[in-house]
Amino acid sequence: TREAPIVSDRVLGSAWLAASAVVALWLVATQRRLRRRLRVYPARIVDGERVLVSSDFGPAVVGVVRPQIVLPEWALAMRDTDRRIIVAHETEHRQARDPLLAAVALIAVAALPWNAALWWQLRRLRLAIEIDCDRRVVSRHGHDPHAYGMLLLATRERESRFTPAPATSPV
Repeated sequence: TREAPIVSDRVLGSAWLAASAVVALWLVATQRRLRRRLRVYPARIVDGERVLVSSDFGPAVVGVVRPQIVLPEWALAMRDTDRRIIVAHETEHRQARDPLLAAVALIAVAALPWNAALWWQLRRLRLAIEIDCDRRVVSRHGHDPHAYGMLLLATRERESRFTPAPATSPV
C-alpha cells in the first residue's frame, strides 16, 4: 500500500500562494504609501533636472513607468559641486532604467518568496546597480573617485530610514 504524504501538494501550494500574496501585498502597500508621500513633495528644477523635494526622504529615484528623482531638502543646501554629483547619480539611475530592473527582481521574489537565494540575489542586485551607477557617474562626469566616495559616505549618514522597496537605493 502507498502511504499518504505528510504534507499534501494542496497544502504546499496554498502556503506558496499565501506567502506570495503577503509579499505582493507588502509591495503594493509600500507603493501606495510612497505615492501618497510623493503627492505632497514640491517639484523643482535642480541642476537642469526636475526633482521632487522631500523633507524626510532621498536621494533616490522612485517609480518604474515614470521614474522621478527625489532629493531631500538638505541636499539643496550642499555645495553646488556635491549637489550636482548627487543629481547626476540619480539621473544615471533613471537613464539606465535601474528602477525597472529592481522591480522585475522584486516580482521574482514575490513569486517565490520562500526562496532564500532569490532574496540574497535581490540584495546583491541592488548593490550591483549602485556600484554600476557609481562607475558611470565617475567615468562620464569625470569626478574624482576619492571625493565621490567621501560624498557617498556623507550622504549615507544623512539618508532617511524610509526607503521603499521599489525605489533604487539612496546614493
